Amino acid sequence: MVPSACETELRKEVRCNRKTCRATETERWKELQNCRCIPRRRVATRVCCCPPTQVQRRCLHNGRVLVTERTTYAADAGQQQCVASLQRDTREIVCQRQKPQILARYCDRKSCRLVHLLRRVVKRGCNCHQQTRRDVQNHLRCCCRPPRFQRKCFHKYGVVQRVSYRYSLFQGQCLTKKYVDQDKIVCEPERKIDGPCDSKAKLRSVITVRFERNGCECVRKVSKKEVFCGEPDCSIMLKDPRESN
Repeated sequence: MVPSACETELRKEVRCNRKTCRATETERWKELQNCRCIPRRRVATRVCCCPPTQVQRRCLHNGRVLVTERTTYAADAGQQQCVASLQRDTREIVCQRQKPQILARYCDRKSCRLVHLLRRVVKRGCNCHQQTRRDVQNHLRCCCRPPRFQRKCFHKYGVVQRVSYRYSLFQGQCLTKKYVDQDKIVCEPERKIDGPCDSKAKLRSVITVRFERNGCECVRKVSKKEVFCGEPDCSIMLKDPRESN
């Protein structure tokens, strides 16, 4: 049987390469020729995808102006290439002005200065940020240094002088008070320590301890000597002095 007509359905097959964004489009159909249905095919290429939207932001004029450039891509009418479309938006950055807010007050014990912890809105990088910083009140003190002591010796007179400086806080300032005290060096009196009596030798040790002032210090000195002790020998005491001649 000789066909009088062929299938009129047009079949399309599209394969898109996502790396190159190029698609191969194949059309298939049949034509009647010499009483036969002859398969036909037509192959074409076109764009099947475009790059994603790109957004670039630029901060100009020391953070006062923000320029946003948005580039979108779409296929042209013939679907042979991607055409870029640029949209530019310019916006002036305005931050709400307000006085710095005091978050806390505290005393820096190292410097004895009052510190305010402040928070304020600042413009940075075309954005409004909350910035926290320390504000040192250099004209106000919140504490004073610890007491200071000095000691001086008058060597010639043996007098020790002690001077103390004490500090007190009054209306943000430190007031200094000076205290002076002095003492004369008085050494201990001399003392003697008697040792036990040796009954045979009729001697005992006597240790003398005395203190001598040297400047503002007492220097301890010890001496030792032997002295007679016990009952005297009567035979020696009654001996005729002429016998010794």
